[in-house]
Amino acid sequence: MISVCSLQPQIDTRAVFYKEQDANFYPTWTFVLGRAFAVVPSSLQDVLIYGSIVYWFSGYVPLAANYFVYILLLLLCAFTCNVMFSVFSAKVKDRPAALAAMSVSVVVLILFSGFTVQPNVIPPYYIWLYWINLFAWIFRAVVINEYRSAPFDEVVENDGTTQGEAIMIRFGFTFQGEPFEYVWVW
Repeated sequence: MISVCSLQPQIDTRAVFYKEQDANFYPTWTFVLGRAFAVVPSSLQDVLIYGSIVYWFSGYVPLAANYFVYILLLLLCAFTCNVMFSVFSAKVKDRPAALAAMSVSVVVLILFSGFTVQPNVIPPYYIWLYWINLFAWIFRAVVINEYRSAPFDEVVENDGTTQGEAIMIRFGFTFQGEPFEYVWVW
């Protein structure tokens, strides 16, 4: 889904864009909008194929609503990464620097997403990276979507904690000591 290959064509077409912009063929916003809409069909295809394989082979709860939310979140992630790569290709002059900047940003996004390093283990001075990270919000939404669904509603403790809440508490998906509610998905 996150592809280094998407950076290459964007850097290569920059010279053509500058030439056509200098000749006043069209305004800049039309080029940007056209490039953004051109990515939609391939992103949708990638998300549907990759997302379906991951969702059904991982053993997520087989509910249509959960699957729809999962695909919607993956699509949001794909579009955001595409915009991020477009910014890197527009701001950085050469390809190696753009690839390095993109690689560092992807590592930071994945590292502080709550999957690699659990939120309750992230040091307090880096917790802001967790809370501003789009991958963390998407991962948190997928976790809440999964563990707040019907198969995890069985009460496992005397205080009324359900199985899904116990799992979220164990892995640090809490806000002020309480497990996240379904409202956090949206």
